[in-house]
Amino acid sequence: MDIRKWDNSNGDKKILKGITLTDDEAKKLKDALNKYYKEA
Repeated sequence: MDIRKWDNSNGDKKILKGITLTDDEAKKLKDALNKYYKEA
């Protein structure tokens, strides 16, 4: 899973900084966020 920001300001799509997660990392992040927001 890629989480990236795109710049479309000049009509061209330009990839900016971001991160790439494996499926396992994305699932762990999802679980952690679900737990965090249930407790909040």
